[in-house]
Amino acid sequence: MAESHFSAEAQRDIKRKLRILAEGAERRKASYTCRRFGISRDTFYRVEA
Repeated sequence: MAESHFSAEAQRDIKRKLRILAEGAERRKASYTCRRFGISRDTFYRVEA
């Protein structure tokens, strides 16, 4: 098994961001995704970049 260079907290953050991006790509509706994850649109577009 490969050793991770990221802390457990960083890994959770990365996984959450990937879920947000996947949801946004699937639904193609930023407003719905933002409400679902409890984030602002500014945050959504910052994650997307």
